Amino acid sequence: MLKVKVIRDEFSPDYTTGRLYVNGRFFGYTLEDTVRAGGEKVDGLTAIPAGDYPLTVTYSPKFGRMMPLINNVPGFSGIRIHQGNTAAHTRGCLLVGYERVKKGGRINNSLQAERDLTALLLANQQAGKQAKIKIENRYVKRGILFASIGGLLIWIYSKITN
Repeated sequence: MLKVKVIRDEFSPDYTTGRLYVNGRFFGYTLEDTVRAGGEKVDGLTAIPAGDYPLTVTYSPKFGRMMPLINNVPGFSGIRIHQGNTAAHTRGCLLVGYERVKKGGRINNSLQAERDLTALLLANQQAGKQAKIKIENRYVKRGILFASIGGLLIWIYSKITN
């Protein structure tokens, strides 16, 4: 089984960034919409909930190419991993890139990262193997690590300290 893991590590009201690993090895960076407190969902403007999901490669009629699809996300459908540089490009999906602009909500070299990740996942799928993606929230603020306490708590903390 191919295991993809996203560790979200920068949270803002406008975007969420993280790191993506494939079978434990660093692959690149991610960019998503904001993580919303208490399970609130705003269509096309909300990061998918942290958790474990099956991952397949299917043809996307919208994009006109084979792309990774994150399956069985409660309250979401058609969640892809694709190229893009800012949260405006996500529409609820997960963007992947090879460079991250710190404190800016931007990733770069995303087209190549999408192609490389798709190729890995497609080869795995064609070999008859499954893939899954695990998405984790890791809140870091001023050197203190909060592991998956929840979006609401960290949002309140960031408002108090900023």
